Amino acid sequence: PIYKFTRYLDPKKSKSYKRLIVNRILDVNSNNIEELEKANITLKVITLEYTGTLKESISFPAFDYKDLTTQVWYDEENETMADFHLQLETKKFLFVVFQKQKNSDDIILKKIMFWNFPMKDIGEAEKVWQKTIDCINENRYKDLPKMSESVVAHVRPHGKNSSDTVITPQGSHEMKKCFWLNAKYIEKVLEI
Repeated sequence: PIYKFTRYLDPKKSKSYKRLIVNRILDVNSNNIEELEKANITLKVITLEYTGTLKESISFPAFDYKDLTTQVWYDEENETMADFHLQLETKKFLFVVFQKQKNSDDIILKKIMFWNFPMKDIGEAEKVWQKTIDCINENRYKDLPKMSESVVAHVRPHGKNSSDTVITPQGSHEMKKCFWLNAKYIEKVLEI
């Protein structure tokens, strides 16, 4: 391990204590790191269980249902692409990976790595995106893609609570949701 952290930042008092550790390592005081933003890099803090498994999937920003249904996955003529496609294809990810320790409150900094979403998986991501569009257009919000339907991605809530909603093309209100990269998929990417 590169660093071992005990509870000098108490996780019971701060939900974002791992992010505070990362900020300290990077010597910054804010979650908006200008240099990363300029380089189109998204920082993701990941926590593995002591066994090396990953429980949490990686989220993207919440989408607007109405806006999402107007997007096209890729329009070569106009050189545009859907937000999810753009995020996958153009962003670089900086994964800072912590691992819990067995029978301890300690965590270790296991790995720091850059990662680009592989082009070989873009078709699978497009299927998840397309099913999402179809479900929204057909007013089938309970049928949005689940983790079990794709090895790469799924859709699930991304709001503060059940009352954190946005308006749909049908005029109803649905809980904010977003695309997520599956935990098992990211686990393989990390090669731990």
